[in-house]
Amino acid sequence: MKHDRWMAVIGGIGIAAALVLHAAKTDGMKVMTGPQAFTNTASLSPGLARKITAQDLPQPQPPAMLPKIGMYLAAGFGRSAARPENAMPKAPAGFKVDIYVASGLANPRQMRRAPNGDIFMADTGGGTVRIFRGISADGKPQESSLYASLPGAFGINFYPPGPDPQWVYVTKHQHPGAIRL
Repeated sequence: MKHDRWMAVIGGIGIAAALVLHAAKTDGMKVMTGPQAFTNTASLSPGLARKITAQDLPQPQPPAMLPKIGMYLAAGFGRSAARPENAMPKAPAGFKVDIYVASGLANPRQMRRAPNGDIFMADTGGGTVRIFRGISADGKPQESSLYASLPGAFGINFYPPGPDPQWVYVTKHQHPGAIRL
């Protein structure tokens, strides 16, 4: 009996390992390695993978706080930046990426799709949770409404998971826990 349990555990581990290895397969993909793998999101495209090993990582540096503070301030750390002109994610052939909501949001943080198709958007800067309903012919929401005024709205989840959630939970920026709405 104990032997059978061990065989089941070992078999389960083997199947899990095979699934992980299959998911990590990069056959047919272009793989960037070494220093070239450290790039920004502008180079993201379908079929491109990055392999970064411990040897590729830069050596740790001793802390030097004052130069870093100056660098963060000069770079505008903590402030929203304007989206570069014509900057859009690259999509696989046959797919199109476009802007869903172009205005009316101060600092959108997270989107969640409800089971009925509504899109809930946490707007951290605007202190709101908005609902976008329906999609027009040009790919924009047909309706937009305010769901909740919540300063620092950050994340959204539905509970219980599945096709019929009863509650919406919203987390707030720099606030522990979640608020049930």
